[in-house]
Amino acid sequence: VVALAGDLSMLHDQNGFLLLASEEVHCTFVVINNDGGGIFSFLPQAGHGTFERVFGTPHGVNFAQLAATYRIEHSKIDSPAALVDAVSAPPEGVRLLEVETDRAENRAFHEETSRRVAHALEGL
Repeated sequence: VVALAGDLSMLHDQNGFLLLASEEVHCTFVVINNDGGGIFSFLPQAGHGTFERVFGTPHGVNFAQLAATYRIEHSKIDSPAALVDAVSAPPEGVRLLEVETDRAENRAFHEETSRRVAHALEGL
């Protein structure tokens, strides 16, 4: 089993890892860590005064330490190829794969991709 979650979701539900200590579970959790609510960067209010505190909600959590707290394996993933390799390998127990991203870069990438798609569809 492979589960994908954002960092805030993972932090909210981290106590679920406590249940894993008493079970024989083989599962990979992939956490997208952008130090907050990256999805909210797409809202119209992004960039306004209190946006970062209210919606961005940076947390500064070290996911390696979090994994150690629950005695689960942790690996930082630094490339798409590394993610494919890591997810393809069957887990021994529970592991947490952390993919760090940048909220501003992610939003810019999506905006540019959307612009290119719209341009490609013009005239169809």
